Amino acid sequence: MLTLGELLVVPLRLQNREKAEWYIELLTDDRRIQLITFDRGAVEHYARIRASTTVRQPDAIQLACAAAAGATTFITNDQRLWGLDVPGIESIRGL
Repeated sequence: MLTLGELLVVPLRLQNREKAEWYIELLTDDRRIQLITFDRGAVEHYARIRASTTVRQPDAIQLACAAAAGATTFITNDQRLWGLDVPGIESIRGL
């Protein structure tokens, strides 16, 4: 969900409701993508990540949600996260 929120910032700032709706439709299509909420199940993962790394809060939330959801691979363009050891996620890499 955090990713969707971040993707909506620029279109909404530019008052481009059409682009915002496009992102919403793309990322809420359950056949393609599963959006994960930052809930109680992710909180402990988040705390462990923040306690053991220098990962920033938004990235730690993303990683914690992925770990709580049982994701085996986390794909990101942020090279600072590539190869990071996060319990519950087998690999963190770029495309």
